[in-house]
Order: sequence, then structure tokens, then C-alpha cells
Amino acid sequence: MRTRPFDEDALTAPPAPTLDQSVEEGMLLAEYATRMAIKNHIVVDTIQYGNDFDPARHTGEAARILRELASEQGQAAGRIDEELAVATGLRGDATHPHDYRDVDLANLNLRKSAALELAQQLRAKADSEEQSQAAHLARPGEAPGGAHGVLSRHRPGAVSRAARPAAPASRPPCGPSGPRSPASRRAS
Repeated sequence: MRTRPFDEDALTAPPAPTLDQSVEEGMLLAEYATRMAIKNHIVVDTIQYGNDFDPARHTGEAARILRELASEQGQAAGRIDEELAVATGLRGDATHPHDYRDVDLANLNLRKSAALELAQQLRAKADSEEQSQAAHLARPGEAPGGAHGVLSRHRPGAVSRAARPAAPASRPPCGPSGPRSPASRRAS
């Protein structure tokens, strides 16, 4: 059986994204990035600095991250403005991916509108009461004992320093059998 060559012209063009879709996707990415940054902030604060989990300590960081992302979108809109000015009136084929022409004006305008709307929504989110929830959303567990939920996800059985019982004086420092030499580790 002989196969036909692939006919790219037979494919239907996907619909162009709408402004709402672009902004919604941008908000999802920004919220995810903020959650990840807050999780990292919580882990560093609890593991490296030994602090118990305190939402107030991380709420300001969430707002700062959202404002930073909003600022980046404002800068992106400014760059797109420059690209629009250059692309207006240019005809012909592009020579590289960022060589915009008249045919790209609708897409550039959509990107600019999306960046401006996203920046506005991110600033509103940073200023709203929702941002205070970001620290809670970043916390994987709701276990008592400070940072237990955050730590246990990364190290099973770990608890905050405040919740840790003191080690018995009779317990050897390196486990139940004491320190092991490299030779004894290879033998096991």
C-alpha cells in the first residue's frame, strides 16, 4: 500500500486566541509562578532560618511577586508598541521570527492588549485580599506544628524545630549503630 505525502493545505487553521483566553492563560501562569515562588520562600524560611510557618510573613512576598509580574507585563506592552511602530507599513516576508510585518499587526495588537489587561489584573490581585490567601495556597499541608506540612512533603517525617522533641542523651549522633566507615558501608 502506498501512502500519500502529507498535505498541509488540508489542515484547518486553528482559531486565533481571544483577548479573554490570552489573559486567562496569563493569569493561570502568573498564579502558578507565584505559588511556586511562595512555596520556595516558605521552605527557605522554615528550613534555612528555622522559623515556624506564619502566613503574615509570606503575604507581602506574594503581593511583591504579583506586582513584579505586572511590571514585566507593562514592559512587554511597551516593547510591543515599539514593534508595532516598526511593523506598520512593512510588507513582504519576514527574515527572522521577530521581524514583524503588516500581516502581524493584529497579533501584535492582541499581545499588547493582553499584556496591559494582565498587568491590570495582576496589580488588582496584589492589592486585593486574595493575595493574602497565596501563602495558604502555597502550603501543601495543614498540619499543626508550624511548617510540618511544608517540610514533610520534602523530607518525610520532618517537623518544625519548635515541635521536635529533644534527642535522648544516650542516642548515638549518627543513627542507632553509630557512625559507619566507608568500608562498612560498602560491605552492607
